[in-house]
Amino acid sequence: MCSSDLKGDTVGLTPLVRREVQPGTYEVLSADARYYDVGERVTVSRNTETSVNLAPTPREGLIDVTARDDRGNDIAGKLFLDGQPVCDVPGQVKSIVGKHKLEVKAGINGSWSGEVVVSEHQTTAVVANLLLGEAQKPIWLDPRRSEEHTSELQSPD
Repeated sequence: MCSSDLKGDTVGLTPLVRREVQPGTYEVLSADARYYDVGERVTVSRNTETSVNLAPTPREGLIDVTARDDRGNDIAGKLFLDGQPVCDVPGQVKSIVGKHKLEVKAGINGSWSGEVVVSEHQTTAVVANLLLGEAQKPIWLDPRRSEEHTSELQSPD
């Protein structure tokens, strides 16, 4: 959902249906931090109905995921983004900017879950360390630096 503005006043969240306004010219804007703003100038005449359909384009980044077993070997798996299956691991997936829950499932090699924050036009590399029965410490490759570092991820559970 995006907020919608009419003449500088926020009038609600999309979708808006049958909003009555006085005759005149209006700028309709759909704004959300996860999307590029999109708008349209509309002139409304007396006793007429006008439709405005805005299709915001998402701001996106890339998530590059690999998985390792407890000996450091790369292994295959399935990546779930916000609960939905999206690709094989190793693999890459485009995603809308913001915080997302990731899960890697690798059959008998175990699973891993954590959160990632996707930034626009950036690749976020994630190495999911699948450790059966132990605390999981994922390795993040910071796109702004070339070094590898370990961090704890907070699960929203």
